[in-house]
Amino acid sequence: MRIKNAPQLAAWLPQIKEPINSYLSRYVRALAAQEESLPPEAWASAVTAIYSGQPILLTAKHVLDRLAGRRLLLEGPNHFQHIPVAPDSLAANEAADAVAIRLPPQSLDWGIQFLVLDMQQEPALAVGDMEIFVAMGFPTRETERHVQQRQLALTSVSYWTFEHHDGCRLLRRSASDCLAIKYDRERSFQYGTQRNLKKPHGMSGGALWRLWGPVTEPPSLSRHALAGVLTEYHESPAKFMLSARVSVAQSLGAQLIRS
Repeated sequence: MRIKNAPQLAAWLPQIKEPINSYLSRYVRALAAQEESLPPEAWASAVTAIYSGQPILLTAKHVLDRLAGRRLLLEGPNHFQHIPVAPDSLAANEAADAVAIRLPPQSLDWGIQFLVLDMQQEPALAVGDMEIFVAMGFPTRETERHVQQRQLALTSVSYWTFEHHDGCRLLRRSASDCLAIKYDRERSFQYGTQRNLKKPHGMSGGALWRLWGPVTEPPSLSRHALAGVLTEYHESPAKFMLSARVSVAQSLGAQLIRS
């Protein structure tokens, strides 16, 4: 994460990062792609959610577009679960690069957690409040593939950062659909030290969380919500990640309910 905007965050992180990551990560799952009888390969990330009682899977639309006939697999507690991708089970927003997939009712018994999407909203900030964003997903370069055992050793990664207010404008995207956060691989902090991070391919479809509150108080789970679904990252013309806003995800959930 970059700490330029809030120097005190460097002191807060050792105490707050792990419990917050542990709680939020329960709603972020890895996706794998599998071709016929070959072992699965690390592919992307997703958010498991419920909208109006319907379990759904949120991810980036390009994650599905690039499957090229391969099966989509969702990480479960003990194995990968095949997720059929049929047109009548999808709702997509092309401009925001976001998609929702209807999951069967029995998915509630798969042993994974579902975020209540209906309850997520953007906060009304008070004077003196700040927002901190946490991008969470499964970069493919952090995954080890054990071909003989047909297994993937998955590693969830989180990036703590702040909003990039020019990101959507630079890409000529609608600010009502997208949200950009600062992301500088060469000036980031992980595990308490500054280091160069690997390119975040595979983060697409993961969660962008927001934490907010007075600038004098460390971030906590007492004020948090889903901010969006990650879609892409850029190192030029500026360094940032992009996500589809939570309102886009909610709209997709509503489409699935109506269909």
